[in-house]
Amino acid sequence: MKKQLIILWFVIGIISCQEKNQTIFLHALHTEKVEKLNLKIDKKGEFTSYNYVHQKDTLNNIDLKYYTKEDVLMIEKDTFLVTKKKYVTKNYDYKMYQKNEMNTPLRTLVFDKKYGLLCSTGFGADFLFFKDSLPLPETKLIFKQIILELNKIDK
Repeated sequence: MKKQLIILWFVIGIISCQEKNQTIFLHALHTEKVEKLNLKIDKKGEFTSYNYVHQKDTLNNIDLKYYTKEDVLMIEKDTFLVTKKKYVTKNYDYKMYQKNEMNTPLRTLVFDKKYGLLCSTGFGADFLFFKDSLPLPETKLIFKQIILELNKIDK
């Protein structure tokens, strides 16, 4: 019985520290360039780490942490709080997160805990993160849909 419990805890530990690696296409709307990133998702206890690694420029890597209990995103020292806004697709319900600080440029992250980042937008630095490379018109259409959802007036 004791041996079975130890094995069970070992299996749970392995499952709870799951890592997933995948290729992501970063679409920079201001330059209309597409870059490949490697996304490593690593779940560790109360948070999940999403590491977006540039294949050519490692200075621009993104290390995002999602804290499940608080429903908060962190990138470096910036904390993003969930808003009431959502962007819903056929497969995902993305939540929108923003920094809650005065006198800082508004930056919004569109995120789903299973998918990771879909969009990062703020004052001319707009990026979309896709699992497939999409044509520019389709990318711009998705971005416009996200912006429309972000700017909807709550009733």
